[in-house]
Amino acid sequence: MRDLLYKAVQFTRATTGVGRAKNYRQFEAAIVLLLPEEARRPVRRWQLEILRRYGRCPGFDVPPHVTLKLGFKCQPVDRLADELTVLAGRSKPVALHLKDIALFDEDILFMDLQPSPAFEALRQSVIASLIDGFAIEPRPIEREGFHPHVTLTRDLSRHQLEAERSRLSRLGVEYRVTADRMALLLSADDRWIDYRTYTLGMLQAGTTTSDAGYAIDRD
Repeated sequence: MRDLLYKAVQFTRATTGVGRAKNYRQFEAAIVLLLPEEARRPVRRWQLEILRRYGRCPGFDVPPHVTLKLGFKCQPVDRLADELTVLAGRSKPVALHLKDIALFDEDILFMDLQPSPAFEALRQSVIASLIDGFAIEPRPIEREGFHPHVTLTRDLSRHQLEAERSRLSRLGVEYRVTADRMALLLSADDRWIDYRTYTLGMLQAGTTTSDAGYAIDRD
């Protein structure tokens, strides 16, 4: 019911234009570390299986990732995107050890990221850059108690989530990968876009950023 109501409101706004210009003056942004292909593939396969079983897979709407900075209001977008170019250029690729399937109390099914000093250093660099350059303070949970993970799905029934956790846990999920791609995600209305992606260490390597290649509908 909640999803149907949300979509009805968005359809009305889209067809009438009510509030849309104002809505796009400021975006919600998030900064994430994208999974490399060898970990991305199984995550997408599991999500597709969930979609087939239940007819929906909340969480399928963004690229598989580990969050570096939770959502925040962003303006101007291009200055932030350029600032992240500098940050990515001086950062190194991050070794990730992904292991085990678990559930948060908020009904989020996830693959756990084992403690990683390299990931934490990158996350703190992102937070510091936003504080210094944009006066964007981290949320309380980002200061203490932050739990890095890869979201698989969310907002299904507890029974469905428990069933998926049991099914995936039997696979003995474990991946050791190196992530070298970061993304700036933007959200507005019912769409997410990976507005700009970055290769870590790209300034030393002489490569450049790329603008978003696709947009993904939310569930």
